Amino acid sequence: MPVQILKLSSGETIMTDVLDASDRIVTIINPLKIETEQVGGSRMNMVAYQWLPMMEDENIMYLHQHHIVGMAHANEDMQEYYVSAIERILFPERARERELERAEEWKKLADSLKLMANNTSKIYH
Repeated sequence: MPVQILKLSSGETIMTDVLDASDRIVTIINPLKIETEQVGGSRMNMVAYQWLPMMEDENIMYLHQHHIVGMAHANEDMQEYYVSAIERILFPERARERELERAEEWKKLADSLKLMANNTSKIYH
Protein backbone atom coordinates (compact mmCIF):
# COMPACT_ATOMS: atom_id res chain seq x y z
CA MET A 1 0.00 0.00 0.00
CA PRO A 2 1.44 3.43 -0.85
CA VAL A 3 2.24 5.99 1.82
CA GLN A 4 -0.95 7.22 3.47
CA ILE A 5 -1.91 10.44 5.21
CA LEU A 6 -4.16 9.83 8.20
CA LYS A 7 -6.18 12.42 10.09
CA LEU A 8 -6.76 11.20 13.63
CA SER A 9 -9.60 11.96 16.02
CA SER A 10 -7.04 13.74 18.25
CA GLY A 11 -6.58 16.30 15.45
CA GLU A 12 -3.10 15.03 14.59
CA THR A 13 -2.08 14.32 11.01
CA ILE A 14 0.35 11.49 10.38
CA MET A 15 2.02 10.14 7.26
CA THR A 16 2.85 6.45 7.33
CA ASP A 17 3.17 3.16 5.54
CA VAL A 18 0.04 1.10 6.14
CA LEU A 19 0.90 -2.58 6.46
CA ASP A 20 -2.63 -3.87 6.92
CA ALA A 21 -6.15 -2.54 7.41
CA SER A 22 -9.07 -4.56 8.73
CA ASP A 23 -12.53 -3.53 9.90
CA ARG A 24 -11.20 -2.61 13.34
CA ILE A 25 -7.41 -2.27 13.24
CA VAL A 26 -4.96 -0.45 10.96
CA THR A 27 -1.34 -1.59 11.24
CA ILE A 28 1.20 1.13 10.46
CA ILE A 29 4.98 1.40 10.42
CA ASN A 30 7.27 4.43 10.77
CA PRO A 31 4.58 7.05 11.37
CA LEU A 32 5.58 10.70 11.04
CA LYS A 33 3.57 13.51 12.59
CA ILE A 34 2.95 16.29 10.09
CA GLU A 35 2.50 19.90 11.12
CA THR A 36 1.81 22.71 8.68
CA GLU A 37 1.89 26.46 9.04
CA GLN A 38 0.56 29.05 6.62
CA VAL A 39 3.18 31.60 5.61
CA GLY A 40 2.00 34.57 3.63
CA GLY A 41 -0.97 34.25 1.29
CA SER A 42 -0.88 30.74 -0.14
CA ARG A 43 2.49 29.36 1.00
CA MET A 44 2.71 26.57 3.56
CA ASN A 45 5.62 25.31 5.60
CA MET A 46 5.58 21.69 6.66
CA VAL A 47 7.61 19.77 9.20
CA ALA A 48 7.57 16.03 9.85
CA TYR A 49 8.97 14.29 12.87
CA GLN A 50 8.78 10.86 14.41
CA TRP A 51 5.32 10.46 15.89
CA LEU A 52 6.28 8.29 18.87
CA PRO A 53 10.07 8.51 19.08
CA MET A 54 10.55 6.27 22.12
CA MET A 55 9.21 3.10 20.47
CA GLU A 56 11.05 -0.20 20.32
CA ASP A 57 13.09 -1.23 17.28
CA GLU A 58 10.35 -2.08 14.77
CA ASN A 59 8.30 1.15 15.00
CA ILE A 60 5.05 -0.71 14.24
CA MET A 61 1.75 0.49 15.68
CA TYR A 62 -1.83 -0.71 15.71
CA LEU A 63 -4.57 1.93 15.48
CA HIS A 64 -8.24 1.32 16.09
CA GLN A 65 -10.32 2.44 13.09
CA HIS A 66 -12.50 4.65 15.31
CA HIS A 67 -9.43 6.88 15.95
CA ILE A 68 -9.02 7.53 12.21
CA VAL A 69 -11.19 10.35 10.85
CA GLY A 70 -9.82 10.12 7.30
CA MET A 71 -7.17 8.38 5.23
CA ALA A 72 -5.83 9.24 1.76
CA HIS A 73 -2.95 8.26 -0.52
CA ALA A 74 -0.05 10.70 -0.35
CA ASN A 75 0.85 12.32 -3.67
CA GLU A 76 4.23 11.59 -5.27
CA ASP A 77 5.97 14.62 -3.75
CA MET A 78 4.73 13.73 -0.27
CA GLN A 79 5.84 10.11 -0.72
CA GLU A 80 9.34 11.28 -1.66
CA TYR A 81 9.37 13.62 1.34
CA TYR A 82 8.29 10.75 3.60
CA VAL A 83 11.03 8.41 2.32
CA SER A 84 13.64 11.15 2.72
CA ALA A 85 12.47 12.01 6.26
CA ILE A 86 12.40 8.36 7.35
CA GLU A 87 15.89 7.88 5.95
CA ARG A 88 17.18 10.92 7.87
CA ILE A 89 15.56 9.70 11.11
CA LEU A 90 16.32 5.98 10.95
CA PHE A 91 19.55 5.98 8.90
CA PRO A 92 21.25 9.35 9.50
CA GLU A 93 24.65 8.15 8.27
CA ARG A 94 23.18 7.06 4.90
CA ALA A 95 21.34 10.38 4.56
CA ARG A 96 24.55 12.28 5.34
CA GLU A 97 26.42 10.31 2.65
CA ARG A 98 23.76 11.24 0.09
CA GLU A 99 23.93 14.89 1.09
CA LEU A 100 27.71 14.86 0.62
CA GLU A 101 27.34 13.19 -2.79
CA ARG A 102 24.80 15.83 -3.88
CA ALA A 103 27.05 18.63 -2.62
CA GLU A 104 29.95 17.21 -4.63
CA GLU A 105 27.76 17.02 -7.77
CA TRP A 106 26.71 20.66 -7.31
CA LYS A 107 30.35 21.69 -6.82
CA LYS A 108 31.34 19.97 -10.07
CA LEU A 109 28.49 21.69 -11.89
CA ALA A 110 29.44 25.08 -10.46
CA ASP A 111 33.08 24.53 -11.43
CA SER A 112 32.03 23.65 -14.98
CA LEU A 113 29.87 26.76 -15.23
CA LYS A 114 32.72 28.95 -13.95
CA LEU A 115 35.07 27.42 -16.50
CA MET A 116 32.57 28.10 -19.28
CA ALA A 117 31.98 31.66 -18.07
CA ASN A 118 35.72 32.42 -17.90
CA ASN A 119 36.41 31.04 -21.37
CA THR A 120 37.85 33.87 -23.43
CA SER A 121 37.54 32.07 -26.74
CA LYS A 122 35.55 33.96 -29.30
CA ILE A 123 33.08 32.30 -31.59
CA TYR A 124 32.33 33.97 -34.91
CA HIS A 125 29.32 33.18 -37.03
